[in-house]
Amino acid sequence: MFKLCKSNLENVKTFFYYFSVDTVMAILPLADEYAVQPVIDKCSQCLVEMFQKPNRHPIDVQLFLECVHYAERCNLTPLLSIIPKHGTEYTIQSLKKAGIDEKISSKMKMEILEEKSKLMESFFESKCSLIKFYAIHYNV
Repeated sequence: MFKLCKSNLENVKTFFYYFSVDTVMAILPLADEYAVQPVIDKCSQCLVEMFQKPNRHPIDVQLFLECVHYAERCNLTPLLSIIPKHGTEYTIQSLKKAGIDEKISSKMKMEILEEKSKLMESFFESKCSLIKFYAIHYNV
């Protein structure tokens, strides 16, 4: 196991401040391979912060699935808790084409699909309410 001294760890934390999802995803596999838990934790924190930015741009579906894969592999609980919601940003077709069946667990696929289902339910409920409103008010 590789260990970082405290001063080097602080430098790594400062360095992470400027990272993008692409950069974090280049470092995370190495941190995982060498079992450098402080770096893995910092990668997780960076990814959570990036996913939760209000004005962020959606990431490429391949990169999203890679994030999910490492979140599951390294048991990055904070990231795992927000992934299903962010999985709704992609179509089922794009997720399948990117290899969702091979890259992530069945449990996570189900959680993403449940979130997509919730979105569809609320969409249809709002449309049904609108139809009922018109039916009542316009005798349709």
